[in-house]
Amino acid sequence: GFVYRRSQTGEIFQTAQHPPLHSIFLGLATFLGGDRMQGDSHVYHRLVCAVIGAACVAVVGVVAHRLAGHVAGIVAAVLAAVYPHLWINDALFVSESTYALMIALVVLAAYEFRDSPTVRRAVVLGAITAFATLARAEAQILFVIMIPPLVYWARRPTGDGDPVADDATAPPRGA
Repeated sequence: GFVYRRSQTGEIFQTAQHPPLHSIFLGLATFLGGDRMQGDSHVYHRLVCAVIGAACVAVVGVVAHRLAGHVAGIVAAVLAAVYPHLWINDALFVSESTYALMIALVVLAAYEFRDSPTVRRAVVLGAITAFATLARAEAQILFVIMIPPLVYWARRPTGDGDPVADDATAPPRGA
């Protein structure tokens, strides 16, 4: 992703300061009204980053609720809301807020796929992981260390000869 910066001489040049997904979010903020603020689009950008951070807190709460119940979900959301490393980045225009949201969504999608492996859930997991990669390049490792074991475990036999997966990884029947 490219953003434009002014050099010390006043010249505007492209830079890859932010990853593509974060730049897209900031660009949407500018397109949806930040450009009408006469040079104060950073207010819109901070607002977008704050919304992304709030969405991350909500997804963390949903994941904890899914794993350990209602009280755990509320506690996890409150802890995420007050955890400085999640909210400090909202004011700094860095991509960590976007990355944290994407990773929380990856975790949620991984649990959804694990519980009920379907083609649709596999596609959603892959897409969200790809978006996480657009937020931070190190998310590429998830395609190697997370997705293959999930697919393998989805195909694990149950003991009666039928795979656990219904249509995500099982071969077509009658083929």
